[in-house]
Amino acid sequence: MNWPAGLGARLRRAGIKATPEALALLAQRVEGNLLAAAQEVDKLALLLERDEVLDAGRLQALVADSARFDVFRLMEAALNGRPAQVARVLAGLRAEGEAIPALMGMVVKELGALAALAQAADFAGRCKALGIWESRQATYKRALARHSPERWQWLLAEAGRVDRIAKGRARPGRESHDAWLQLERLLLVVAEPRARRLLAS
Repeated sequence: MNWPAGLGARLRRAGIKATPEALALLAQRVEGNLLAAAQEVDKLALLLERDEVLDAGRLQALVADSARFDVFRLMEAALNGRPAQVARVLAGLRAEGEAIPALMGMVVKELGALAALAQAADFAGRCKALGIWESRQATYKRALARHSPERWQWLLAEAGRVDRIAKGRARPGRESHDAWLQLERLLLVVAEPRARRLLAS
């Protein structure tokens, strides 16, 4: 198989335009592994801006930014209903010394998109407006099936609360100041509705 050509086709299906140099670099990175190729394309679809052309420099910058890829894995675990993986990835990020404020941008963005999609009459149209590629829409559908529109709004509000805690703006005496614990609880609820009681404590 011509890996750069095959990857190019996969990228185009995800709505990503890539230069030949970027394709060659990506092919070298995944080393013929189909699963790894699919995961890399999904990550790039999330991290690239709409209509951005992926060149070798941009690809190297994204690959070097491992924390963003780890946050991608964290959100994918939550949206796909995998609470054990959520806990593992989050523990890994904490052990590596990652700062919570650096994580919260993507967490809030993803929950904001889900809150909007939960209210949308036209799912595909809203996905397009939000810049969500077709390759990721099944993940969002699975997540949406687990919570009501009102619950997604509540989860988005909870993400805002965790962000305040992470930035040292928690309300004195009214909530835990352990941002890592609160983020873990939030994402466990995203993954598993029965975990909601965790956020009540």
